[in-house]
Amino acid sequence: MFEGKTGVRVSEMLSCQQVRDEFTDYFDELIGPEERAYITNHLSQCAECAAEYGAFARTLEVIRAVPAEEPALDLWPEFARQMDEITSQERASVLLRVRRRWDEALARVSEGAILYTAGLADRTAQRLAKYLIHDPFRAKE
Repeated sequence: MFEGKTGVRVSEMLSCQQVRDEFTDYFDELIGPEERAYITNHLSQCAECAAEYGAFARTLEVIRAVPAEEPALDLWPEFARQMDEITSQERASVLLRVRRRWDEALARVSEGAILYTAGLADRTAQRLAKYLIHDPFRAKE
């Protein structure tokens, strides 16, 4: 007896899920003739599996019909733009560079203050929740 990828002997009746697990290998013709015959038989008798295999096969055909795009090997335009930006920052006056660094530092301090305030507000709300009056007859949402 043949034992397929699903671990079920082909002489036994394959369940719909086991047949669906074999769709890829069935489509690519990577399974043996005995298991292929059983799956073909199952698809001819089970309309639900046949419909799902049809959709599966059409999807794979569409995906495989799309030409593979070759990645661009010329990365210089992106690097050149970034290098120009760095070079222009280095050419800036000392005062302008100090000002940019100061603005970046203030932005980070502001972000930290916002996060700290949000955390403090959440912790305060949790601590005060025990002092709030709860109506025992009100339905919980």
